[in-house]
Amino acid sequence: MRPILFDLLDTLVDESATYKTFYSKIQKKYSLECDAQEFVDSFFSNQRKLIFANSRKPFKEVCECAFSGIIPHPELRDLELLYGLYAKMMFKEGITELLQKLKNAFDFYVFTNCSRDLVEKINLPGKCPVKFKRVFTSEDIGAYKPNPTAYERVVGFIGVPKEKII
Repeated sequence: MRPILFDLLDTLVDESATYKTFYSKIQKKYSLECDAQEFVDSFFSNQRKLIFANSRKPFKEVCECAFSGIIPHPELRDLELLYGLYAKMMFKEGITELLQKLKNAFDFYVFTNCSRDLVEKINLPGKCPVKFKRVFTSEDIGAYKPNPTAYERVVGFIGVPKEKII
């Protein structure tokens, strides 16, 4: 079967909704004047700056830096609240139905910049009736997306020419 390589966060599962929930839990504590979407956009923008710079920091450290870029001197233990919310992260509307329709013709793979422990909290097997052959994290691969080396390593693990991967 032909492989499909999916991104996980905000493609298959609704990461933004999780971060908006996090915002709602810390907004008063930090007297944040931005709205939830602005907070999420800033958080993700701060993450991307490090990731695009080929940071070697683990994902949770990237999150700490992103959080500190929005809130000067935050209590980093607040991020444990965010990480706890990953267990509630759900597939985006229509995704599981789409995967069900495709499952007999394709092998499904996931590649994410998220850490392995947070992916495990999401619990993909418990929330989706189809099986992913493998979930690759940046920790597994040793590089973040969009670094070409990261993709080359994933393609190597999948074991087919990159032109054959959707």
